[in-house]
Amino acid sequence: MNNRCETCAFGREGAANEPDNALMSRLCGLGAIPFYCHHGRLDNAEYDWQSDPLGPLSLHPSNRKLCAGWQAEVKSLKAAGCFPNPAYIAIRRAVARRGMALLRRMYIPDIGRGKQKIAQQDLKRCIKFLTKRDIGKEPIPL
Repeated sequence: MNNRCETCAFGREGAANEPDNALMSRLCGLGAIPFYCHHGRLDNAEYDWQSDPLGPLSLHPSNRKLCAGWQAEVKSLKAAGCFPNPAYIAIRRAVARRGMALLRRMYIPDIGRGKQKIAQQDLKRCIKFLTKRDIGKEPIPL
């Protein structure tokens, strides 16, 4: 496994300081959703996924690499018992994707304060669910 780059979204500088990127990356970690490094594997160029609708998928597969910070996060979560049952990974991914969609929804222009507040409350439920180690008896916030 590679070392984290200085601008890792799972670190304290660089991409981690971008608005909502820290939360988005944590949702990927908690949901075991693959998160790609902002640097290419072959060219080591830094890419801006936020301005590219395809994100890392716009790169040739040989130039993509999984984020070392994400790998370390998922490894740590697994060691802490967050992924005891492989069947639960699909549930965690679905809830994490829902959380990411809710976060994006909160920033839709003219969404209205009421809908924004509902999205925020739903996002909190997703985060609360994802941060539990054993989700076996928890209601799924979908």
